[in-house]
Amino acid sequence: MAELRPAYDFDDSRNSTLLFRGTAEIGIGDSSYSGEGEAWLDLFPKARLCFTGSFQNVPLEDYLEIFSRQTDMSHFSIGDCQIEGLAISGNRQNSSDNTSFKCFPKSEPIVGVGRPSTAMSRVVFHLFDFRPYIGVRRLPFPDGDKVEFIDCLDFNSEEWAIIIQSLPETRKRFDTVREDGAHQLTHVGCFKKKDGSDFCGDESNDVIDALRYFLSLAEGKWCEPVCAKGFDNSGESVWEHWSSPREHWRYSDSWFDQNHGCQLEELFPLFMEKWGQAGWRDAFREAIYWYLVANDASRGVDAGLILTQTAIERLSYEFSVNEESTVSRAGFQKSKASEKFRLLFSPKNIPLNVPSDSLKLQGLIQDQQWEDSPHALTAIRNSIIHPENRHYGEFESAYSEAWNLSQWYLEMSILAICGYSGTYSNRLKRGGWVGEVEDVPWA
Repeated sequence: MAELRPAYDFDDSRNSTLLFRGTAEIGIGDSSYSGEGEAWLDLFPKARLCFTGSFQNVPLEDYLEIFSRQTDMSHFSIGDCQIEGLAISGNRQNSSDNTSFKCFPKSEPIVGVGRPSTAMSRVVFHLFDFRPYIGVRRLPFPDGDKVEFIDCLDFNSEEWAIIIQSLPETRKRFDTVREDGAHQLTHVGCFKKKDGSDFCGDESNDVIDALRYFLSLAEGKWCEPVCAKGFDNSGESVWEHWSSPREHWRYSDSWFDQNHGCQLEELFPLFMEKWGQAGWRDAFREAIYWYLVANDASRGVDAGLILTQTAIERLSYEFSVNEESTVSRAGFQKSKASEKFRLLFSPKNIPLNVPSDSLKLQGLIQDQQWEDSPHALTAIRNSIIHPENRHYGEFESAYSEAWNLSQWYLEMSILAICGYSGTYSNRLKRGGWVGEVEDVPWA
């Protein structure tokens, strides 16, 4: 596949990008007013969708009522898309009876163009602030007297062919992201059916949702496929999925090493096979959500420790009760937390010992005569959440190590459940260098 280019004019010198312009309608109480509207992606000071409209002959009393919150905006539509939102600013020009409104939607994403049944042959999407990986394939890109390289990742599942490419400006833009935190477009992606057949809007939504969780698992923070646009066989734009970056860039640890793009290529089809099963899809959504929240140490490693172990229990339940039937639902509920961990770790050959580098945990293992890692981690969690616990608040010095080990177990659990047998970056052995990887423990 040739070099991909953005489907919208995301100029890195601008804070807003126009997504759509067309006829608009606003409802105030029982009245409706027509005009012209625009959809924008704002990146500063906060990344979010924004809708503007200019309407004629809006009575002064309606204008005043909506801004004094005496009545709600009953609807706002642009093109064929109706959006739930709240008018937070406006400007009335009395000379022309022209009233302008600015709205922000209550939730994202929004399918702004097209319908669930709209047919398309390919979809282009955008990634902001995604780390500059080294691709398995590299495309030369002439840039004056020198040649830049575009790094490519190819994700293939049973049904889908997906490509993600860097831009010639990716590394420069990522440096800007790290310096000032401003959102920057760093990669462009495209997906289509492997057999070349058309697919509909609902199917596109499903692929975008899977990519959202897969790429976020790789990044260790939310990574949203932004502003996807679908094209038919003639190259006509027929479907638009509007969204904004979910969070600003921050350093986030994860199992994925950016110098080994092959890790993502190997995991993707395995992840998608599990994602195609409703039970695992729900379990992955919940576990990855908790993983991402817990992975931000600034929110508190004690809170992260609790969330991570909740996620591990969720995965263990899906594996041991619903998939393998090694224990009944009632039996799982009666099991100790540490045993719930072992129900997942042992069959998947995930080690139960405390790593030698975790010195504080090693000391506690000996002092408290804990059996293994599951016993240690759940005992520390219990000492946090149960005020009646005789060790309440006693193990604070080990919270950081326990949090990091719990996150490692959660990463290993997801990889093992998918059947991944490649290399990974071990968060328990930081202090090396980018590009240092090892085989997963069960390989």
